Amino acid sequence: MKKCKKCNTVQNDSRSVCVECGAVLGRPMTEDEEYEVKVSLGEKLDDLAEQSDDFYVPIKDRIIGVLCIIGGIASLILTILSNKADISNAARSGFISIIFLIFACIMLLLPKFIWTISTLRYRIFYDWDTSPSPFFLTIEKVTAYIMFGIGIFEMIYGYFLFF
Repeated sequence: MKKCKKCNTVQNDSRSVCVECGAVLGRPMTEDEEYEVKVSLGEKLDDLAEQSDDFYVPIKDRIIGVLCIIGGIASLILTILSNKADISNAARSGFISIIFLIFACIMLLLPKFIWTISTLRYRIFYDWDTSPSPFFLTIEKVTAYIMFGIGIFEMIYGYFLFF
């Protein structure tokens, strides 16, 4: 195998000119270099296969899921402090925030669980097993983002009432 020095395209040894950019190719790669290219290509293919899964959780959703967990903890602290200080509106706001953030976290980080629960009756009674439609996945994401927004708003509002 040969690797173009100009565009890094990997090609077979029979080529003398790069098929991508037209540059003249140099010497063939060593066995160690070929092994590194194959491992790198295998990792990239694994990543692409994982991302094509219906239930793949992108990094953005993972970050928002972690923010949901942090917000839920902050809301729990708000609820506890508000109950001790006898500020019922702030405690109610903190509790609502906890509920919304927990559901948003589950929807964002565990989409396969949501799909399984949504289709449970079909799986039990009709032996039905299929993949979700793009519409279902889109609505699930939009709902999770809205729940995240409401949860964060309620948490901020609760802290505003508390202080």
